[in-house]
Parts: sequence; C-alpha cells; structure tokens
Amino acid sequence: MTALQHVRALHRRAVAVGGRHVRADNERLATPIDLIAAAIGGLADLTAAALIGVDLVDRALPREALAKARSEAHGGACQTLRLCQRALEAHARNTGYDWAPWVDAAIHDSVCRLEHDPAPGGTLHHADALARALAAAARALTGDRMAVPGALRDAQTHALMLAVAAGA
Repeated sequence: MTALQHVRALHRRAVAVGGRHVRADNERLATPIDLIAAAIGGLADLTAAALIGVDLVDRALPREALAKARSEAHGGACQTLRLCQRALEAHARNTGYDWAPWVDAAIHDSVCRLEHDPAPGGTLHHADALARALAAAARALTGDRMAVPGALRDAQTHALMLAVAAGA
C-alpha cells in the first residue's frame, strides 16, 4: 500500500469514527457555520488530550492514563475531521462546486507532510493550525465564499495529522 493509499484509508476511517460523536440527523440539517462552530467547540479538549497523549508523555504515567489520553485525542481529531468534511460538503452543495478535489488536496498535503516532516512542532503546531483554519473558514463564510473550501482543506489536513499522531 502506498503512502497515499494509506492516508486516504486513514481519512475514510477517521471520518467514519468521528460519526460516533456527532448525531447524523444534526449533520444533515446543519449549515456550514453550525458544523464549523461545533468543530471549534471541541478544540480545547482535543488540544489537551493530544498534548497529554502524544507530546507531553511522562513515562511515569500509568499506561491506562496514556492510552485514555491518546484515545480521546484520536476521537477528537476524527470528530473534527468529520465536521470539517460535512461543512465542506454542505458549503459545496449550497454554493455549487465539487468538494472531492478539496479532500484530495488535504490528503495529498498530509502525505507530503508525513513523508518530509511528520510532526513539525508536534501536535501543538497542528492544533494551532487547525484552530486558525477553522476560524478562517468561519470568517470566509460571511465575506469570501471562495476562501471557504481552502480553509476547510487546511483544517482537514491538520485534523488528519492529529489523528495520525494520536495513533489512527
């Protein structure tokens, strides 16, 4: 399996796993801003879990605590990735473009990052970049609809990198 195939499979799995945390009927009825707001709402918990479970590992911690933090980080990254995916799909439906190339771009960007520098700055870097991308998407919805897909592509890239770091 190539790196691209591997990351594409991780993306599909992460979007599916993220559905455990989001009600499907809420997703179908939600507007892009509702979905982006939900993703932003989970960032603090995701960042804390990622830092504890991935970056700030104290080897004296019990294995169970480390496994729980990693699991929470993975679940949070998957939920955020799914919400970004659904926001992109809703925005594409409402605006009239194909969302698939934007997801492909996020997957390709993730592959490049993993091949060249898998964790530049660690999970804190990706959590910060994810927050910035979500904020950019929310701002773009009000004034620059053309910037929304790019911001959601960036958000998916960083959420995917967090999922990988947490052990997707």
